[in-house]
Amino acid sequence: MTDPWRAGIAGLEALGLSHLGVAVSGGGDSMALLAMARDWRDAQSGRALSAATVDHGLRAEARAEAETVAALCAQWSIPHDILTWQDRPKGNLQNAARQARRRLLSDWGRARAVPVICLAHTRDDVAETFLLRLARGSGVDGLARMAARFEVAGQPFARPLLDHARADLRDALTRRGIAWIDDPSNDDPTFDRVNMRRALSLLDEVGISADQIAATATRLSSTRHFLSTEAMRQAATLLSMDRYGTISIDRAAFLTCHAEVQARILARLFEGLSDDAYPPRRAALDRVIGLIAAGQGRETLAGYVVTVGGDSVTLLRERARLPQPHPYADGVIWDGRWRIAGALGQGAILRPTTESDLKPHALPSAQKAALLTAPALDIGTNQPILPALEPAHGVDATLVPRLHDLISR
Repeated sequence: MTDPWRAGIAGLEALGLSHLGVAVSGGGDSMALLAMARDWRDAQSGRALSAATVDHGLRAEARAEAETVAALCAQWSIPHDILTWQDRPKGNLQNAARQARRRLLSDWGRARAVPVICLAHTRDDVAETFLLRLARGSGVDGLARMAARFEVAGQPFARPLLDHARADLRDALTRRGIAWIDDPSNDDPTFDRVNMRRALSLLDEVGISADQIAATATRLSSTRHFLSTEAMRQAATLLSMDRYGTISIDRAAFLTCHAEVQARILARLFEGLSDDAYPPRRAALDRVIGLIAAGQGRETLAGYVVTVGGDSVTLLRERARLPQPHPYADGVIWDGRWRIAGALGQGAILRPTTESDLKPHALPSAQKAALLTAPALDIGTNQPILPALEPAHGVDATLVPRLHDLISR
């Protein structure tokens, strides 16, 4: 039988780095990861280890638990930071907390120059997530095993314990005399994940173990990879973008693709175009696919308007989502799409282009529609600068995202 502790350290070695970051809540899984990372650091000179704990402020005990982790890190000579979530919104608090945790950790990692932040998700987490998503009717992507490596805002993350059982990690901690904190919310039946954890124990009684579920999720990961690769291959030939940012889809070629590939092409495209943390839901993608199949209609999704007319399928930025007017600065990125460069005097205002701005120009309707989603500059004269149409006063505008970048993010 493989020693889980040695296997965990081997997983950290496999990352091939000399500096690792660890996200530590104080629970059993993350404490095991922290202790393994400490042993990894101590095994070879020149290695560095950093740790961070996110205090969501959702429980009265959270701060004290974070400080307990900080004290242990000080004992083990591990630099540690407590990251506090302060901008809690109304609505889906659990989802907001997950997104905040990723954002806080990615900001911390970049600030500390941490090459990769390790998370302590285990095989049990894979199985629980599988059941959660199965209950929600997820397809291949949702049921596939969570990624072992991913990025958030340019910060790399890793999950080196995905093949480890939670019970094995806690047994290893007990043998080493390392304590952990039990979060009472892990026994709260109002949380879906807690109920799935209980369901796992019932399934185990009829021969369906967490190991088997995790193995199925891993096989589905291979399927996901194949479908994603095929979608990227097809997207390279049937998507195009002009100099004004209008994205076109070759309708005839798109309709020859399998429905699963169609959905993936659109998901990757909208995910690249949008600032949303997750791609659009499948139901929304299916509406767009239906529109393209019908050959007529309009749909708004992820801040873009999809217009279908015959064989023409175009995506244009939704005007309602364009930035409000604000002072101009040389080199500014406007709406995440346009980089505007050129020195101007004080008082220039950057804003969306309007119909009246375009009246002096005889333009085809498609070009006009695209320019209405582009920037304009008020400089105190009768006619604003339209840098996406033509450079003026030394000011030019270029599209930042290339189409390949959008679909390969």
